[in-house]
Amino acid sequence: MIQIKLSQGAKPGMGGYLPGEKVTEEIAEIRKIPVGKSIQSPPQHYELWAKTPEEGIRKLLEWIKRLRKLTELPVGIKLCVGRLEEVDLLVTAMAQTGEGPDAIQIDGADGGTGAAANLFLNYVGFGGAIETLFYFHRQLQRHRIRDRVVLSLSGRIFTPAHAAVAFAFGADYIDSARGPMLALGCIQSLKCHTNQCPTGITTNNPWRMRGLDIPEKSVRVRNYLMGYHQDMMEITRAMGHTDPRDITPDDLRMFNFRSLFAFPDGDDPWGVFPLPVVEKLPQ
Repeated sequence: MIQIKLSQGAKPGMGGYLPGEKVTEEIAEIRKIPVGKSIQSPPQHYELWAKTPEEGIRKLLEWIKRLRKLTELPVGIKLCVGRLEEVDLLVTAMAQTGEGPDAIQIDGADGGTGAAANLFLNYVGFGGAIETLFYFHRQLQRHRIRDRVVLSLSGRIFTPAHAAVAFAFGADYIDSARGPMLALGCIQSLKCHTNQCPTGITTNNPWRMRGLDIPEKSVRVRNYLMGYHQDMMEITRAMGHTDPRDITPDDLRMFNFRSLFAFPDGDDPWGVFPLPVVEKLPQ
């Protein structure tokens, strides 16, 4: 699959930055730049430059269609939602045109990377990943196109309990980076972008890389993933299901926005957003 990364939960609205000290000969050859040259990736794809959200959505659908034709592969997108109105526009356009992504990976505002600014890590983006997933799931259902799209979730889904909630609110599968990273030895020193990671994970400095013992750490990652799967299936069976994707909100009891126990209710289990249906994409 080809995935278009529109934004990342840890730094939505920002581009990427790779400092020159991390640009080795191998990376320079792949990226077609001089060794040691810093790379600043823009926050928006050139193909999606637009004056209005509506124009941006149309350009996105056209680009997806073009990529799918050129590669003969499914094309997905990854994003951290900032405005729910743009989700409405995207889903409406998909319903009207029959076009759109084959898969959508949703990050929450709580995405993690030590290379992001704390301001964006803590305050930018709409809510948690599960809230946004639920909004996408329901809007796709309302437009009767849910079966056309694979929804996945990333963002603090590092225990089977988190995964169970994600499946209940519409995820077809989950992505987890934080858990495997911690199993690998990450201590969250927030130095990913400096080439000075003390555990050797996010650096290509030969002296620091010695801290990443592959034979030892690979076993830890495997044990984490195997345990995750085992616990996930035990939770699933305890709820009376054989497949985690069969978990529903009726299987859950959770804290609501008033910090009280509640059963998920209808279209707005958190009491934080409306679910408007955009009947027609503005011209």
